[in-house]
Formats: sequence, C-alpha cells, structure tokens
Amino acid sequence: MRRKITTPTPIIIPNGRLWLDANNADSIDATGNNLNKWSCSFGTNNYAEELIGVARPQTGIRTQNSLNVIDFDGSSQYLNFSSDTVLNEPYTSFVVSKSDIGTQTQQYLIGRQSGGVSGTFFVRLLNGKNQQVCRATTQDSITSATNTSGTQPFVVTSQVKEGEFTKVKHNNNPFQLAYSTLIGANNSPGIPATIAKRPDQSSSFLDGFIAEIIIYSRVLNNNEVNAILDYLNKKWNIY
Repeated sequence: MRRKITTPTPIIIPNGRLWLDANNADSIDATGNNLNKWSCSFGTNNYAEELIGVARPQTGIRTQNSLNVIDFDGSSQYLNFSSDTVLNEPYTSFVVSKSDIGTQTQQYLIGRQSGGVSGTFFVRLLNGKNQQVCRATTQDSITSATNTSGTQPFVVTSQVKEGEFTKVKHNNNPFQLAYSTLIGANNSPGIPATIAKRPDQSSSFLDGFIAEIIIYSRVLNNNEVNAILDYLNKKWNIY
C-alpha cells in the first residue's frame, strides 16, 4: 500500500506537459516488478515506456521516504518518451533521482540527443554526484555543486527558454537544486528522447532510481518553481 501525500501537487500549476510519479500506482503498468509503461499523472497523452523485456526498469522493489521509486540497473534498463516533443522548448523540467555509484563518468537522467545536432538537450550526472545540463550544438552547460555524501536523493531542475543562459538556483546541502535557463529554440523533430540512458547510444545508463519527473510547457516563474521544489522536498524528504 503506497503512502498518500497530502501536500499541494503540481497539478495546481497550469500548462503541465508530463508528470511521472513513481508513487502513483494508477500511473504504473507493470508485469510483476517489470515496468512496461509509466503514464502521465496530469492526464495528458504523454508517457514513458519500454517494449524490450530485458530493458525494463523495476518498480516495487525500493523506496525513498517510504514511497515507491523506479530502479534502473546501470547496464541496460531505460525508458523511451512517447514523443520527442515532450522536450520541446520552452519548458521547465524537474527530476528527482539518486545514483547508486560514484565512478561512472556519465549517467543520463532525461534527454533528447543525436550527436551534437540542434535539438539536443539533456540532464545527466557526472561521477554519480555532479549534475550537468547541456544543449547542442554549442554544448552550453551548467554543472552544479557536488553531492558530497551520496546518501540523499536530489532534485535536478532545468529550464529552457530562448535567448537566456542563467544559473539561478542551487544549494550546498548533500544534494543539489540546479535550476537553469538555456539558449535556443531547440526543437528539431525526430531526435530520440529517453530516460536513464544516452538517447542516441546504448551507453551512459543510470545506476540508481528516479522518483519523479515533472515537465511544464512554459517557463515557470520563481514562485511556481519554489512551490514545486517545496512539494518535492516534503514528499521525498530530500533535505
């Protein structure tokens, strides 16, 4: 029985595009512990899925703050977004995740990528602790402070809006809140979009868990961002 959350939810903020909540049992379609499809808690037609059996991540095997999370093995498990347009700009995204290792150079969380072509955007972990937000073709990036303890999950937040590149929020706790705006109208169609691996290669898999992904189809204001961060913190006991 999953524990219910009584704090305000992201649905109160308009223009939600995709909300993947591992603790929402109604959004999880699984065979045993193998996750087949992760549906949107906003009620949109966007979702994430994996059709290859050996690549399906696990649900119902681990928790954070007594809430279900989705576990990835770091070698073959990942999810595909229902459409690459889920990451069309402008958007604001939030990812709650934790790496179980600190040695692998790159572990992708969410992204849309095909080499260095226009349309690429990704959020990844470096050495299991540092978050990097990048976009091509110039590979503009922001790397936040280090998760020194490696024991707590952390929130990676990224914001994409044409004409801006600003690091506006992070903290120095044993995890980070990295919140950014990146340059460019970055919407080339047909580029692979995935969760927990590099989109255009079978590499850089996440070894750890993802608890929640929230994406809005516009740039949120500071009050809205802070409301989502407060919701995620209270729900997942991030700090």
